[in-house]
Amino acid sequence: METGEQTPLLRRDSGVPPAAGPAAEPRRPWGQLVMNGSILLGREFCYALEAALVLPVLMTIGMPRELYSIVWLIPPVFGFIFVPLFGSVSDHCRCRWGRRRPFILAFGIAIILGCAFFLNGNAIVDGVCMDSLGL
Repeated sequence: METGEQTPLLRRDSGVPPAAGPAAEPRRPWGQLVMNGSILLGREFCYALEAALVLPVLMTIGMPRELYSIVWLIPPVFGFIFVPLFGSVSDHCRCRWGRRRPFILAFGIAIILGCAFFLNGNAIVDGVCMDSLGL
């Protein structure tokens, strides 16, 4: 049963023209496309690096096979916890570089250092242990 009264969103004379065919896609500059592609490349590179290097390193340090699945479970759990946290912190960032750039720079450096430490873990541990024991 219609009352004759319609909300402004449903009025036919609301001033919004009807859609005339498919909507045109916005044009993106090449720099923005390259930047988006770089972000995806970095993300996929991290996944590939993890898949290719984690298992051999775990085998060389002597980790029990029963714990391999826990190692693969830790990154998604940490991501579930920390991504919203860092997103909230970056939303409130008042840096002159912008809200996101300081975090991108800091985490980029952390990833590079983490990969370097991860790939040289045996040498670092052997050097620290041998030096501290006087061997």
